[in-house]
Amino acid sequence: MSVRRTFQSNFVRVLKGKVLDVVANIRKDSPVFGQLVSVDFSDENQRLLFIFHHCLYGFSVLSENAIVAYKVDNFCCKESGFGIAYNDSDDGIS
Repeated sequence: MSVRRTFQSNFVRVLKGKVLDVVANIRKDSPVFGQLVSVDFSDENQRLLFIFHHCLYGFSVLSENAIVAYKVDNFCCKESGFGIAYNDSDDGIS
């Protein structure tokens, strides 16, 4: 999982295959800080997800292959990205 300090929000959609997306809110001033949302996406259900900046985002491909489309509102900056371990008990995310 990674978050971009360039504050990039995303619209996500699966064009082919099946994907499980997980989003964690890391906005410390938010009443839902540390909470997770998971969504199953597929080319069949045609779901869309808006991921607000300051959220961690990860996914797992559940099909043999997948094509995922992203619509973003800012440029990606590799230098400002970071990641966390999914099983880190010290991050406050449950």
